[in-house]
Amino acid sequence: MRPWQIACLGLAASAFSAAPAVAELRRDLRVLTAPSSARGHTFVAELGNAPYPVGPAAVDHRGAPFWHGVDAASGQRFRRLGENRYYLEAAVYSDARVLFHASRGFDPAKPFRVVLFLHGHGSEIEATVARHLDLPGQLDRSGANAVLVAPQLARDAQESAPGKFVEPGRAAAFFAEAEGVLRAVLGGDEAAWRRAPIVVAAYSGGYRTAAQILKHGDLDRRIEGLIMLDAFFADAGLYAGWLARHRQRAFLYALHTRSSVEETTALKTQLIERNIAYATRDDGGPLAGIRLIEVETPHGDVARLGPPAEPMGALLRRLQP
Repeated sequence: MRPWQIACLGLAASAFSAAPAVAELRRDLRVLTAPSSARGHTFVAELGNAPYPVGPAAVDHRGAPFWHGVDAASGQRFRRLGENRYYLEAAVYSDARVLFHASRGFDPAKPFRVVLFLHGHGSEIEATVARHLDLPGQLDRSGANAVLVAPQLARDAQESAPGKFVEPGRAAAFFAEAEGVLRAVLGGDEAAWRRAPIVVAAYSGGYRTAAQILKHGDLDRRIEGLIMLDAFFADAGLYAGWLARHRQRAFLYALHTRSSVEETTALKTQLIERNIAYATRDDGGPLAGIRLIEVETPHGDVARLGPPAEPMGALLRRLQP
């Protein structure tokens, strides 16, 4: 193991020691793309505070038991979400990996932000987030001084469960651990990492994890905005309540298709009831306030094509340094 890897893992372990519940830290770090003049730095690490795995007594976002039983053939815990959605623990709920990417030319001595990306259904972070959606490339081409953090949620499944992120304070513990790893790999002052603003971005089925982070992730003081990419399918009241409390300093930029029009309409109703203004068109200006924009793009292409094209990169470009 290289010296920087050893240092990185030591910091990760110390960050994890403050977690609200005990979990095993998997000691591994794998570089996908080394930093160069053309690309930023992409790597994967397994974190103890990642959304998965969860323990035998875990609960879901409603407080109900997470596990639905033990599979007789394999001896594994399972969840049954419908006739064709029977998921075993090892295949779907055991992956502690987190994808990290520091944008090209990233400088921790300058102001920077952390982008938390929550993927949708049927996703695997390397294949989906890094390659298909090319979020590392979107960050590089944006010119933003930013770091991407994308935890693996339920792997390659039609499932939106947030895993450990339903636990109060767990998301904050996850960030403390992740930033310990990032600081060891990328450098920078510990205080700068702790105060860096966070943009929470959710695509499709990532909506439920985003909602749980807002509900009790203990990150409100750092979240500067939400980017929702066709990702309103439930929890309109929770999102509206959070915006009512934080809209003076946090933005919401949401693209939606007909797939999520019902819950987006419910959110609009909740905002109107709270006398909160929102726009339905994009004026191209700085990200502030609330924008709920309908697009004709197919649901599966929104995170790549927007509009705007390459929406994560395009929107980060509009944030102040």
